[in-house]
Amino acid sequence: VTKIIRLSLLPHILSLAIPRMDSLPPPGTVVENVKVVRLDHGIGALVAMPSISDSIDNESSGDAMDTDEDDNSSDKKVGLLSNQIYRDASNIKCAYVHISKALDNEDGRTPESQFNKKFCLNSTIPKLRILSSTNWIDNVASCATADSIVSSAVLTHSDLKPSAVYKSVPIVANLEGGGVLVQLGGMGLKGLIPAMHLFDKATAGSVASSGDDKNSYRNKIRREKFKVGNKIDVRCLVTDANEKKCILTAKKALLTCDVDDPICVYADIASGRLATGFISRVTKQGLTITFFNNIFGRVSARKLAEELGVEDPTVDYKCGDVVKVRVEKCLKIDKRGNNREMKDRTSYHLDLSLDISSSVDKLKTTRDLGNLLKLGMILPPKCMKIVELIPSRQHDEIQ
Repeated sequence: VTKIIRLSLLPHILSLAIPRMDSLPPPGTVVENVKVVRLDHGIGALVAMPSISDSIDNESSGDAMDTDEDDNSSDKKVGLLSNQIYRDASNIKCAYVHISKALDNEDGRTPESQFNKKFCLNSTIPKLRILSSTNWIDNVASCATADSIVSSAVLTHSDLKPSAVYKSVPIVANLEGGGVLVQLGGMGLKGLIPAMHLFDKATAGSVASSGDDKNSYRNKIRREKFKVGNKIDVRCLVTDANEKKCILTAKKALLTCDVDDPICVYADIASGRLATGFISRVTKQGLTITFFNNIFGRVSARKLAEELGVEDPTVDYKCGDVVKVRVEKCLKIDKRGNNREMKDRTSYHLDLSLDISSSVDKLKTTRDLGNLLKLGMILPPKCMKIVELIPSRQHDEIQ
């Protein structure tokens, strides 16, 4: 039986102390001008980072030396910690880059000869990006030097933000249901564009409604625009870091509207503001309009009839249509329950309107209409529409 004993000269291992959590750069940090100190052929390379925070390094080494001094109870430093060369070398922080994340190649694989030439000993690498710094035993960070990863806007789902616009992302797959998968960043992070979010308006026969009609004009545009390899602009609707899910939209209207002031939090919604969203539900009772970060509001069927003369919402509107709405009111509702999970939960009721004109504009329109309509004027046929029947006295009572 072969037994292997591995030894370590790291100061935190010698002093049996856990290194500081901030002794290595946090994930996402870009470090410049690193030097290759070890090359593992066909596997990866160890690089030494320049001193990013001398104070942190000195405090970490100081803590290790203090622990060692307390254990020996002597004023004189003994062992490796008394060696100035060792103390200077132990302050150098290192990172390891795997061959798969070292260079960008079309086929996704880096030839070993190209890697060995690029990462030869004592060579300088212009930039690297920290991917992980949780290996506290070796106290070595994991990094990448490929340009696509170093310049990537996002690395993990935690970096994604609802309402954020991501430009020129490549399409990697077309799904059977009509949806599209895109790649966000160089770490293989993918986002889903549902079929209803490919176009601004969902019409009958389109891929947003059904993907069976291969001869439809909408499917033809979809095959050309959303072909694998094409780059498109998308906007994040909702993301879940725990579930590792990201839902995006490619609707042009949502990409350009409310970029500086999107609706992402109920508490920040003010009455009277205008916003652009999409219809996520249509029933006889009204419409449900959804914005970013799962923020949604409702437009009642009665309000549609009073303001726009819509008799049946299911006929005039479809799920996926982009609409501009005006916020009527946003009410905060405090729910109290008996159990701990339901206790003091807060919800919101968002009341919306598709009539985006203000009260001043309505008053002006009413005055203009009063000036146009004069007593005794004969109106053209079918120029008016009944929107509501009001109970009145019978004809006999009037006489």
